[in-house]
Amino acid sequence: MYLHEKLKELKKYVAEYKTMAPPLGEYMESLTQKAAGERYFEKIVECATDVAILVAKEHKLERPEDDAATFEAL
Repeated sequence: MYLHEKLKELKKYVAEYKTMAPPLGEYMESLTQKAAGERYFEKIVECATDVAILVAKEHKLERPEDDAATFEAL
């Protein structure tokens, strides 16, 4: 069940990011927009990493040394 919740969380973050993302020119000119966008991107990457780790566990894959190796193992 935890995997399902993480996937819902990931979907929510991506949807929220899409609604708040301004046009590129506006993004580049606004420190606030950049900070918010970067934070959402971090949340999306962290959540995707959690999902990858949970999938690896579910398939009984050996725990890789770092997060990037988790994606490679999948």
